[in-house]
Amino acid sequence: LPVSQLALHHYPKVKEGQRGVILEKLRTIIGQNLSVKILSIDPLGPRVIFSEKAAGDVVQEEEIKKFKLGQKVKAVISGIVDFGLFVNLGKIEGLIHASEVSWEKNMDLKQTFEVGQEVDAMVVSLDKGRVSLSLKRLDPQPWREAAKRLKVGAFVEGEVTRVTPFGAFVQINPILDGLVHISELGENVTDPRLVAKEGDKKTFRVLSIDPDSFKISLSLKQLAGTTKKSSPKKEKAS
Repeated sequence: LPVSQLALHHYPKVKEGQRGVILEKLRTIIGQNLSVKILSIDPLGPRVIFSEKAAGDVVQEEEIKKFKLGQKVKAVISGIVDFGLFVNLGKIEGLIHASEVSWEKNMDLKQTFEVGQEVDAMVVSLDKGRVSLSLKRLDPQPWREAAKRLKVGAFVEGEVTRVTPFGAFVQINPILDGLVHISELGENVTDPRLVAKEGDKKTFRVLSIDPDSFKISLSLKQLAGTTKKSSPKKEKAS
């Protein structure tokens, strides 16, 4: 039974790399009866691979039907990891990803929250048998207020924080982030890493602002039409 196939309530919620702590948490399962599903059988091994997570899919799916997108729920923090907060929703657990905890960047989750703490959260995804929640979307005013200071077509300064195969994420200020799609990084760009690197500070053009989904689209390519004689006027979005 691989660790990745444990049900959420048995999964060791500790910082990655802490093998000793993970092992101690796994030892607490010794002697327990688990409902599992057979994933594969290798008669030559001989080896059988089980999944507790797959066995609980039916229960999970039935419980998830009780939730709706946008619903406000009360949850109890059951685990704190680098990538977010695990929360207890009764019979099932959900996850508040680190990016959905606060509008404040680089928050130290372990210093701010504690296991057993009750929080109000919003259901933002019910995809693939998982409940994803958000704390920050219950307080959208900071994002929307900051976004009001931006205008489509305006030029803004930003720092590249992450580069992916489909584009680059840019931090405009401590509250606002934008995405530069690969098609807006330049002509015939096939690898965003050749144009943008983490830590790069550049000027971008605002293509669109979607206050409902909290998304800002930016362009680096469209700066090519700006001549040196008439340099773009940069807007502040602090």
